[in-house]
Amino acid sequence: METPPGFAQYPRPQGLTSGVRALPPGAHIEAIGEAYTLFSREWTTWVAATLVAVGIYIVLYIPTLFVSSYLQYGDFSIAPQPGRLPNPVGFLESFLFSLVPACVYTMLGAGMIKMAIRQIRGLPIQVSDVFSGFRDVPRLIGAYICFAIMMLVGTIFCCIPGLWVMGAFSLTPFLIIDQKMGVFEALGASYRAAGGIVVGLTMFGLLILLSLVHSAGLIACGVGVLASLPVALIAMTIHYYYFFPEAFPSTPTPAFS
Repeated sequence: METPPGFAQYPRPQGLTSGVRALPPGAHIEAIGEAYTLFSREWTTWVAATLVAVGIYIVLYIPTLFVSSYLQYGDFSIAPQPGRLPNPVGFLESFLFSLVPACVYTMLGAGMIKMAIRQIRGLPIQVSDVFSGFRDVPRLIGAYICFAIMMLVGTIFCCIPGLWVMGAFSLTPFLIIDQKMGVFEALGASYRAAGGIVVGLTMFGLLILLSLVHSAGLIACGVGVLASLPVALIAMTIHYYYFFPEAFPSTPTPAFS
């Protein structure tokens, strides 16, 4: 009897109406090229959305620095000064105040992920989509807290488990935003999909590669981030499609062994 082919050799759909090809679950550098293609088709929308998101964050972040300094030290100087110790109560107040821009940035990031998911599905996108992630913020923050704790524990025992955690749970935000999963449900689904040692570490490697792509945009006088940020975000969203093709109903999901 003929031996059935391996997992990656099973026939998969040709791709979505957007042109994104279906690849086996895992880290694929090809996704960066496909992400750039999608970005180039709607580059004006992506650039405008990135300008809005980055602009709002900067407008909120800069005043937060001065207010946090005042709450902790009683003055608005953000330059480090030797021997200056923060007020414990002011430190707590500063932390709570800094949650405001963090929540706003989380909302904007969720909106941009929704934009990427819509474009991968072949649906139209618009700049206003960047504000569509408001309802996902509480669950995303809860997931990020759990994620940080697990990464800290993994790093304490050894560096490798900490790196694996980053890759194994990297799909959690997409499951929360797109499939409306709860925090622990999304963490579990991401672990089941990318929790293998090899897969988790290769996904961590992908995150490092995408961060380098984003950093390249920052180096280019900061202007390049208007392209590098969307490309990195779209590329990671394409990997969400690789792992969860059933979440994209326009493409029939093949049966795997």
